[in-house]
Amino acid sequence: MFISIVIPAYNAEKYIIRCLDSIFAQKMDDNIEIIVVNDGSADNTLQVVHDYSESHSTIDIQVISIPNGGLANARNMGYLKIKGDYFMNLDADDFLEHGIISKLYDKKQISDYDICFYGFQEFCEEDRKYSGRYEEHFHYMNGCIGGTEAFIKKASKYIWICQGSACYRTSMLEKYDIKNIPGVDQGEDFYFIMCLLACSRTVACVPDIGVTISYHSDSMMHSSFQKSHLQVFQALDNLQNKLHTYSFLKRKNLMDAYILAEYEANRLAIAKKIADTCKWNQWRRYRRRVKKYVPAQKVFNRKLMDRKRNLESVVFHRMPVIYFYITKLYKMLHC
Repeated sequence: MFISIVIPAYNAEKYIIRCLDSIFAQKMDDNIEIIVVNDGSADNTLQVVHDYSESHSTIDIQVISIPNGGLANARNMGYLKIKGDYFMNLDADDFLEHGIISKLYDKKQISDYDICFYGFQEFCEEDRKYSGRYEEHFHYMNGCIGGTEAFIKKASKYIWICQGSACYRTSMLEKYDIKNIPGVDQGEDFYFIMCLLACSRTVACVPDIGVTISYHSDSMMHSSFQKSHLQVFQALDNLQNKLHTYSFLKRKNLMDAYILAEYEANRLAIAKKIADTCKWNQWRRYRRRVKKYVPAQKVFNRKLMDRKRNLESVVFHRMPVIYFYITKLYKMLHC
């Protein structure tokens, strides 16, 4: 088992060494290669990586420089250089927890998995605090399950897999024509992972934290509404279309139903972000922006959404004024 770790890096000079150190500390140099894709960085990222490579010659570090094209494109370029039979994604400001590579190897001896995922936690760069441990919100698995079952468990939020919290069989990329959607940086994780899960024979789990995901308080994921957030709907539409090309899928209708439920959940998320950009007396502005940016509702199975989201959906559609003020009040009380 040989693992390629793909790291897209854009203006990452402050964090890339921490990321690389976390890989080097795994002490499995002969079984790992690192592929850093410098995505048109304007800072000193490229030189920092070259210097690191020269001082850590026991591990194979490939460095690719490309014009800035976004996260999805950088990852796709990295995939073209993979030598390993498995690969991992890791953002330049994230870092692996000690021993996770060894645990992936141990799990491989038990099960010939296509995907093996592990837990994650978050780390805020501003206040230097850890939060959001995987087991506080999701479940680990015992043993292996099929890809379709894993797809459904992730879609129902029983398990969760991020781009950087799993190890994937490389051959699946070419066999099933899977890659990130160029130009789409919101929802690309969901698209990419769900495609791989749908095509997997076996999915395993290491029941432990394997990666720390760094974020900034003003990052895209945690910020108020931006037009780029709407990319998530393109990602979901692409996922639905992609799955329809796979004639071997046996529970395609159920997968479709979960995608539609996820579509509705993201409509609600966008509406709440729009509400965040409006003042208390700007209900009409909120209504105009929702009409302009939130796509039309698609028919979905309410049984596939939890009670909280179902209630949100009902209030959003039937009592939009109340939804607006409840959203504002909730944000005020939890800031």
